[in-house]
Amino acid sequence: MTPLELAPPPTIDDAIAACRTRIDSIDTDLLALIVKRVECATEIGRLKRRGGLPVYHPARERAIVANLCARARGALRDDHVASIWGALFTASRELQGAPSVAFLGPAGTFTEAAARQYFGDAVRTDARDTLDGVFTALSQGETDFAVVPIENSTEGTVTRTVDLLAHHAPPITGEIEQTVVHCLLSAGGSLEGVDCVLGHEQALAQCRTWLDTHAPHLQRIAVSSNGAAARQAAEQAHCAAIAGEPAALRYQLLIVARAIQDDPNNRTRFLVLGGPSPEPTGDDRTSLSFTPNDGTDELAHLFGVLAQRQIGMLWLAVRPGRAPGSPYRYFADLSGHAHDARVRAALDDLAPALSGLRVLGAYPRGRLNDAACAPSPGH
Repeated sequence: MTPLELAPPPTIDDAIAACRTRIDSIDTDLLALIVKRVECATEIGRLKRRGGLPVYHPARERAIVANLCARARGALRDDHVASIWGALFTASRELQGAPSVAFLGPAGTFTEAAARQYFGDAVRTDARDTLDGVFTALSQGETDFAVVPIENSTEGTVTRTVDLLAHHAPPITGEIEQTVVHCLLSAGGSLEGVDCVLGHEQALAQCRTWLDTHAPHLQRIAVSSNGAAARQAAEQAHCAAIAGEPAALRYQLLIVARAIQDDPNNRTRFLVLGGPSPEPTGDDRTSLSFTPNDGTDELAHLFGVLAQRQIGMLWLAVRPGRAPGSPYRYFADLSGHAHDARVRAALDDLAPALSGLRVLGAYPRGRLNDAACAPSPGH
């Protein structure tokens, strides 16, 4: 090139190529760091197993992501950070030995979807035929965790879950809140030749108005879960099923109608059972069970203590005693963590007046469509 000749200005293609070269270099560095991170996580898993400690620690994952979200300072949205590190957590869990989670099966239920939402797709799912079987699997050490429905916004408390909580008393360590969108499914994609609709009793109730209006001729048959309904409809062409879209895909059914639930905001809250007790996050829930002593003012005392301590009651359920004349048992969720000073003081105040007062768990509150950054039925 002579002194009078000038180098051509860089083109857009040149600029893109230069950026890609930098990205390739950054990716190489990232991969090396990710490998080191996974190696550390795998070693932690080995040490925990040697010490007899639970490997999966969801509170630690939430704390990591919450800290990273705060440090991102807007360069990435919180859900981006949660998604990236969620993939890292999933890989680490697989190499550590993914936890097993029992749920009301078969595959394709909303409960399975909730379990995967909470634990990630690397989790080893353990489908059980009944809620009783789910609790038994956890109590006998056949699974690390369990996910069970506790409350639906349309039909209220899942009473069988409450009774099993009283009987087995597993630790409650988390919760998931999930939007529930019911579909009507059939093998042929229509109701031609169909004479009955299968679904969990709560699902049938949640879709009562739609069925009364659009399919009054169908016999309604309650089965153990919506997954079981979908599986049976796949085997028997004269049956339709109420279930979610994942069940349609799994059992190769066609969707006759979407979103047939009567309440468009229909949602279910699930409990995570088993594992270590989470530390306070600042947005927590404490679950209690108790039996009021004889008298008339125990519940008034309960509400008075909560009002005095400015503690909200998030949920209350009442179940009758099994034996004739035996007292009712109450279940309540309070706002706050059992280790918080206000909640701890309230429990101390309540203990003398409430016989059999028991803390079932204190754990981060679940939020609908939760990102992992946030302190984190037979459907």
